[in-house]
Amino acid sequence: QEPLELSQGDINSRLLQGLRRLGAAVWPRLLRPGFRLDPGLAWRPLGTLAAAGLVAYLLLGSAYLSLAESLRERELKSLGPEVATLLDSQRRVEQLARQQHAITKVVDDRRASYPLWRVAAHAWQKGASITALALVDGRLTLRGSAPSATDVLGALAAEPGVTAARFGAPVRQLGGREEFVITLTLSGTDNDG
Repeated sequence: QEPLELSQGDINSRLLQGLRRLGAAVWPRLLRPGFRLDPGLAWRPLGTLAAAGLVAYLLLGSAYLSLAESLRERELKSLGPEVATLLDSQRRVEQLARQQHAITKVVDDRRASYPLWRVAAHAWQKGASITALALVDGRLTLRGSAPSATDVLGALAAEPGVTAARFGAPVRQLGGREEFVITLTLSGTDNDG
């Protein structure tokens, strides 16, 4: 016999062809050399037995749950109408607890409005007419017009509890009045009233 020289690619292709021809009983022995698959083992009856066992388990579980539910219903009926009344009362208590929680949240989130109206009153004293009043994150924005926007800003800046009062936009002249946007911070707008 003469030696046959094969390239790496030829060796790989011959190995793959040979592995494809191996039977299923050989593969476990490749992974564990001492393992032997018993050819006499009846796999089909074992699979049928396992499937029948699973079906029986599911049927028994379903029967148990149905029986337990019917026994529970019978016990509840034997207790009388007091249980139904108790269950209704419990549901009402839970609903009232949810409503109380919602009301508590609204009360906790409320903001005092009197500092806003106090600022508006000082602006009105200077002849201002207010077109918008917005409070966002403790910062009040006041929009309107007045004969003198600087007088309105000065009055608001002098008000106790008002800090960082300034014009938020340039003042515009409109028909003998000055349109303004004033922003300021109120110290009394926490959840205290």
